[in-house]
Amino acid sequence: GGAVSDQERIADLRLAWARFLAERGIDAESLLRALPDRVDGSSEFRARIATYVDEGPVALDLVARHVRPGMRILEVGSGIGLVSRFLATLGNDVVAIEPSSDGFQLMHDVQHVVDRLSGPVEHPGSLTRFRYGVDDLDPGVLGRFDLVFSANVIEHVPDPERALIHLHRF
Repeated sequence: GGAVSDQERIADLRLAWARFLAERGIDAESLLRALPDRVDGSSEFRARIATYVDEGPVALDLVARHVRPGMRILEVGSGIGLVSRFLATLGNDVVAIEPSSDGFQLMHDVQHVVDRLSGPVEHPGSLTRFRYGVDDLDPGVLGRFDLVFSANVIEHVPDPERALIHLHRF
């Protein structure tokens, strides 16, 4: 076989993503049903969960041509953790960060549901999460990565230019 084109990589990753979700029965409705009763079930919240799930392929399209099994990957702004978990199941060492401020508790609630529905990440992949903002990341602690990415995050960062300069250190 010859070289794999970017389009083929994207198609393969999207297929693996669809299989990952289907095998685990993960979609917006399953996530909503599994959330604790204290979580608001408003239509706005339901739409937000659907958006988080639908953003998976957008993130995967960004990284598809770069991802290979066995990589060390940093996802900045991992949201509900679905993409990070998926990349870890492909045999990658994934570090996922999401801020811990009050507005993000709901994200962490959904993340716990994603973890429960997905099951453990098995060797050789691994998934480590931190509740950090971009400015809290320390290359001396986290080390270097083969791939650093984020999807639908930079518009939420107070100083995007500074954040990108900081992330480049990884």
